Amino acid sequence: MFDDKYLEKANTLVDFQQQPSMHENARWRLADVEFITLHIAGTHNGRREVLKSDKQLAYQQADTRDANNLNWLAQANPTAKGYVIAFQADIYTHRTAQPACSKTQPEQCDGFKVYRDALAEFANTVKKPVLVIHGDTGPYCQQPLSENLTRLNVPGDFMFSDIAKVSLVQQDTDVTWQINSLKSGKPLKRICR
Repeated sequence: MFDDKYLEKANTLVDFQQQPSMHENARWRLADVEFITLHIAGTHNGRREVLKSDKQLAYQQADTRDANNLNWLAQANPTAKGYVIAFQADIYTHRTAQPACSKTQPEQCDGFKVYRDALAEFANTVKKPVLVIHGDTGPYCQQPLSENLTRLNVPGDFMFSDIAKVSLVQQDTDVTWQINSLKSGKPLKRICR
């Protein structure tokens, strides 16, 4: 839950909302860009390394998160000129050859595949710039994933101290994300693997 001071400030953002069924999910607009947060936990959305918890309860909670997150993404404002979608887990580095997790297959599955697929489909459908921002792994890097979808693994681990400055820029008829280091002012060139 967000504290009262955060909510006071957040209520000054344009169209700030929290998802009633999962308060970690929020959305707001700034300069006609819609910002969306999704509650995606590490360890394949809480499906791996379930050590001392009840596994069935952990899988049920992951299924609930999946349903809430996908529903929240589907409610994006179609009039936005771009989208920034942020969450904690690195859904790209931890790919597996396993199928997507589901209620019928809660184990031996890729807990992030449903999100990679949904974000790719979202970017393809809206045909506007979509920036996915996450943490969870070490490298500060960006990666174009498709024509409209860009990934940014933000700086901030103990080995790298910087701030990513992100802008939505128009170049001729293209609108794209420009990601620069705040320290150097130079574009971020490191490509995520």
